[in-house]
Amino acid sequence: EGLAQFLADNQVRIVASLPCYSQKNVDTQRGKGVFGKSIQGLLQLNQLGYGVEGSGLPLDLIYNPLGPFLPPEQSALEAKYRQQLADDFGI
Repeated sequence: EGLAQFLADNQVRIVASLPCYSQKNVDTQRGKGVFGKSIQGLLQLNQLGYGVEGSGLPLDLIYNPLGPFLPPEQSALEAKYRQQLADDFGI
């Protein structure tokens, strides 16, 4: 349980895969309940400062398309992730 705090204390950059900002898509790709656990983890990291501008604790999320498709343009996708995660979960 102290892993997140350890990572923050040591200013470890986190790169994590979150296939989509949609529960349906993530649970389809990774299994039922994975999205909820991922959001819980992101909330914990966010509370420690990860992904918070100026904190020095970067959090990079990786998009994985569902199916044989190329991802959308990065800046547009990043903006959509930020908006959805902020609106839906306060992340």
